[in-house]
Amino acid sequence: MSEAQETSGEGWTGNKPLVIAWLMIFFPVGLYGLWKEDVFERNWKIGITVLVLIAFFPLGVRFVHPAFVLLAYPIALYLLWQASSVRRATFYKFAAAWCAVFVLFAINNLAGPSGGFEDFGEEGGSCAAVMTQNNCTYYRDSDCNVIARECS
Repeated sequence: MSEAQETSGEGWTGNKPLVIAWLMIFFPVGLYGLWKEDVFERNWKIGITVLVLIAFFPLGVRFVHPAFVLLAYPIALYLLWQASSVRRATFYKFAAAWCAVFVLFAINNLAGPSGGFEDFGEEGGSCAAVMTQNNCTYYRDSDCNVIARECS
């Protein structure tokens, strides 16, 4: 992106590769950029918005989900690297942010299901339980998911 573009007020929302990267990295900012400028046609905007919402909400909008950290973010970095309209400094900022997200991902996944704090004296409870409500009995696993229901 040239200095003239940055000073004219067009900014990042007029840069298609940067908007796509934001959609893949942090979709709320990407959706703002998508709808702010006319870089994409209206039909594309609607389709991309629906696709982003379908892709991220089933994942629970967790930005340390493996699909996000190991797939979406690296693809976005590749797109930024290939785009001639994106300055290298911008790419390096995104890459540094990915390193931070990857560290959080590693800590989150290497810690184990209880959070990995057993050595520090913290004891986490288990969600596993049998609950009875009205005429139904619900069985939950340790992640608080209902795994069976029995109604009479």
